Amino acid sequence: MNEGHYLTAIESSPLNKVGAFPSKLGWIAVTWSNQGVKNVTMPKNSCQLALNSLEVQIRTIVSTGIPPSYVIDQIQACLEGRLPECESPLDFQDVPPFTKAVLEKCKEIPIGETRSYSWIAVSIDRAHAYSCLLYTSDA
Repeated sequence: MNEGHYLTAIESSPLNKVGAFPSKLGWIAVTWSNQGVKNVTMPKNSCQLALNSLEVQIRTIVSTGIPPSYVIDQIQACLEGRLPECESPLDFQDVPPFTKAVLEKCKEIPIGETRSYSWIAVSIDRAHAYSCLLYTSDA
């Protein structure tokens, strides 16, 4: 795979797409659908590493290409501290209810503040599920 260009080909399914782009912090892979962004990786040292971190999600991918420019622009702005909140539409269609509740609760945490896993678990009425958050937070 050519590291100098955006990813342009991978096996997929009709509504889900995957792509990767370089940022100042490294390569970022994104999956998206017509409804919005599904997954974004943390920056990796190479395009291939970024894509590999989406291994589970890629099984449902139908086509590849360059992520929409507004998604790239917003991710870049967030990484540079210029955009405090993601404005891209998000696609939670395939997200399990527990994971969705965790992500929605995390969106409520003010920028620059932190919360414990147990705080999140209690906040979503799953007080004994805080250990599950260790796996959910890496999704």
